[in-house]
Order: sequence, then C-alpha cells, then structure tokens
Amino acid sequence: KLNEISINTDIENDLGPKIPKDYELRYYQEDALNKFFAAKQNKKGIFKHCTAAGKTFESIYGVTRYFLDQKHDKKNYKLCTLVTVEYDHLAIQWKEALEDFGWKPMICSSSYGWEQKLAKAINNFRTLKSSDNLAIIVLNDTFMGTKFNNLLSDLEQKEIFFIGDECHHHHSRFERMPNHFEHMLGLSATPENPYDDEKSDEMINNFYGGIAHEYTIEQGINDIDPTTGETYLTPFDYHLHRIDFTESENEEYMRLTRKLFPTRGIDDDDDGNLSIETILSLRAAIISNASGKISKLEDLLKNVSDKDKYYTLIYS
Repeated sequence: KLNEISINTDIENDLGPKIPKDYELRYYQEDALNKFFAAKQNKKGIFKHCTAAGKTFESIYGVTRYFLDQKHDKKNYKLCTLVTVEYDHLAIQWKEALEDFGWKPMICSSSYGWEQKLAKAINNFRTLKSSDNLAIIVLNDTFMGTKFNNLLSDLEQKEIFFIGDECHHHHSRFERMPNHFEHMLGLSATPENPYDDEKSDEMINNFYGGIAHEYTIEQGINDIDPTTGETYLTPFDYHLHRIDFTESENEEYMRLTRKLFPTRGIDDDDDGNLSIETILSLRAAIISNASGKISKLEDLLKNVSDKDKYYTLIYS
C-alpha cells in the first residue's frame, strides 16, 4: 500500500519524477490509491470520482510514488506512463500536471509532429540505462492507430502504466484498443453508459477490471477538509428549468421513439437499421441541443448582476 512506502520526497531530483514538497493527498485519494496498489500483480480499476475531486493529480501522484518505490528497490527499474485523452486541450493540461511531478511528457496527436520524436524516446528508453522513465500523452484516436501501436509494441507490458482519462469515451472503442498492460487505471465521474448496459459492464469490468474506488459529489460538498475547515467542493443549489421542444425537434424525437417500438406501428421512413444504442444517443442529442435552452439562459441571465456574471461558469 502507498502509505507503507518509505520515500524521502524532500530530496531534490530535477532529472526525473518526484513528489512536490507541498502536495498532500486528500483522505479519499489516499484510500483510492491504497486500494488500487494493494493488488500484488496486475493493478487495474477505475476511480469513479466526481468532477473536481482531483483525479488527474491523484493518479499522477500514485504513478510517481509507485515509480519511486520500485526504483528504490530495483536500480534498473524503468516505467512508461501512458495517458490517453479525448481532446488536445486535455493533453496540454496533463502535460503541465505531469511536469509538476518532474516527468517530461510528450504529446501524440494529429496536431503535433510526434512519430520520429516518439520513436527516438522509446529507443532511448529501451537502450540507455540513464533513461529510466518515459511519459506519453496520446489522443484516443491516435492511440488506436497502427503507427502508434507499432512503436508502442517495442515496450514490454510490465514497463507501461496506462491511465485512461475520461474513460467513458472508451465505451465505443475499447474493443479496438490495446489492453495488454499490466497496470491500467481509468478515471471518470461517469464511467457507465446508460444507453448500453452490456457494453458498459464489459468495458468497466473486463477492460479496466471494475470500479476500484468511488467518491461522490454528495461526499465532496459535505466532507470537511481539515486543512481549511471548509468542504472539499463548493456547495451549490440545483434548479431545474423546463423548456419545450420546437415543432421540428418534437417531430424528430417522436420519429426516433417510434423506431424503438417497431411492432406498434409502421416506420414512416427508411434510414437503415439503427441500433437501439444509436437511436437512444440521437434522442439524447436532441435534448442536449434543444434550441429553447439558449433563450431560457438569456432570460435567466437578465436577473444576474454584471458582478455575479463575472464569476459564472456556463457549460454547454
């Protein structure tokens, strides 16, 4: 367990991964990492932690302490931290966070020229004794590509620590994703897919090895941080505001709904044999993108002062 690891984190080491002096885990993060690393062999699981619970830093803290612990016992130990993300801006955030812990990560995506750089980094990692750590951040689409996996195949399974950021994005992809890594940690506030329970269970349990730890938003807004005397997350009130579909949105929603019950009527169109998952996703998209939300938001903002608007976050 991590709390049994004895490491002098005060030692300055600018040449490799280290634990920042001023960084401390919250109790639930320590508990999550201890449970994850308790496995004697393959360490796998998902941290189902609510938004803003600190999943990025706790996972980096964990993999860094694991690396330092192994390095303490095995002088020739090497570890590659491999992080998959969905978007470029998340890759940049992960790069900055990893750098805070002394890693020197590289980003692999279509927005970056990465192939030659990755090939050189992997070759140095394999051949140079001084190159004992490697950090790769890769977008999901690139991760599943042939070029990336051909290069990655030069590494041994035991040398890779895989972290799947926002792993709910892997629902429709996990069957095509390599999963031969000994250590796999998934991160998501919502790992389940409500539109496909079977695939959801398969990804969570078979691909990632199940939910390793859960921390809910209810806990986050009620648990008191002993260092500040305040809750870990800011308490909030949740108000629902109803809107109505436009006529065209309602017609499309009902058309898709009829496809879920083919025996109750005759299809009035022919756009192929859509799966139930696809139909449910299309219906959900209509709700998510309903045009009435914009006018409702504009009405609500009329009652918000300019000062309060400055501190307002709007998610779309």
